[in-house]
Parts: sequence; structure tokens; C-alpha cells
Amino acid sequence: MVIRRINISDVYKTRLIAVLLYILSGCTNPDSAQKDTYLIRAGNSRITISDFNKSFESAKTAYHYDALQDPAILKSVRTELLKQLAERAILTERAGELRIDVSEAELEKAVLSAKEGYPDGEFEKTLLESAVSYDSWKTELKHRLLMEKVIEKDLEQEMNITAEDITKYNAENKEKKLISDEMMVKLLKKKKAEAAYPAWIEQLQKKYKVEINETEWKKIADS
Repeated sequence: MVIRRINISDVYKTRLIAVLLYILSGCTNPDSAQKDTYLIRAGNSRITISDFNKSFESAKTAYHYDALQDPAILKSVRTELLKQLAERAILTERAGELRIDVSEAELEKAVLSAKEGYPDGEFEKTLLESAVSYDSWKTELKHRLLMEKVIEKDLEQEMNITAEDITKYNAENKEKKLISDEMMVKLLKKKKAEAAYPAWIEQLQKKYKVEINETEWKKIADS
């Protein structure tokens, strides 16, 4: 199966709503051999049927109940999720090769940032209303931070910002509040990275071969 890229903008979102749409990993059920069967493999990275099902329950919260009664929409949601998880497996493999990890301090800082603006207990309440446990959310956040670090190190840092890029940005953003040169360079690098992302992830896909369990996927897609 050829895995198409996901929208790079999804990778850069760090707030709660983006996190909820991705896999809640590390929660496989040891009592169910079928659920522990792999669905996606890329090198040492492995996503099981149980992982997928947990993620799918979370992904459904972004859709109206009536829409999910349409089998075509359900299949579309499952297919898009498969693409996202396959791409994530690739980035996890790349992180291992680059020896990139997320420290506890980095994770806690991101947790506090996500909770900012919520009254006490309201953040956790929001998670529960979406049928997502706090621990699962935190695990997912760590995965997202890891992907962001891979993209920053392997792609954004390689983007070259020229004087022409800066001049063009200033011309196109005359009405916007001025930002520092450092912030401008970061923004321009991110924009260039977004444009370069499709080719970059395609190359990684060739390097870290993604294997889809077609038999199990057919059962899921047609259910």
C-alpha cells in the first residue's frame, strides 16, 4: 500500500484539539492476541490494531454523530487515520536514527502550556468529555513533541533564508505587527519546511519501509 502524506499543518499544531486526533499509543491489551496484532510497521516502530481502535475512538469526536452514520464517512475517517499513523511511524524511526528524544522537563513545560488559560480541573474535564484519559493524552503529547523535534532538526534547520525572502515577507505583511528578525527567520524557515515536507517525507518513506497488514486493514476498513 502506498501511504500518502498528511497535511504538514497538523504536525505543527500543539493545542489540545490537534492532540486529540492522533493515536493514544502504548495502551495495548495483553489479554487480546488479536488486538496486539500489528497493523502498521516501520522498522522497529509498531502500531497494533488495539492502538488504532483507541485512536479511532478519539478521532470520531471531531465529527457530528449523524455524519458518522454514513459508512462512506466512517471509512474515510479510518483511511485518513491510517495514513497519519503510518507517517508517524516513519518519523519515530527517524527520531531514533537522529537520537532525538523528549525529556521530562520538555514534556512538563508543554503540559503547562496546554493547560494555560483553563480554570483548575477544566482541562481534565475537557479530556474526559472527549473520552480521553489524562495519561493517554500526555503520552500522545510526548509523541507530538518528538515529531516536531524531528521536523525542526531534519528539515527546518536546513532551510536557507535569503535577503530576498525577508524583503518579500516585509512587503506582504506591511499591515501586521512588526516581529523581531529572529522570529521572522523562524517563521520563514517553517513556511519553507512546509513546502519541502512532501518530498522529504516521501524520501523517508522509501528509507523506512512501511508495512501495512492488509488482511487486518481490510477488516477494519470494511467494518
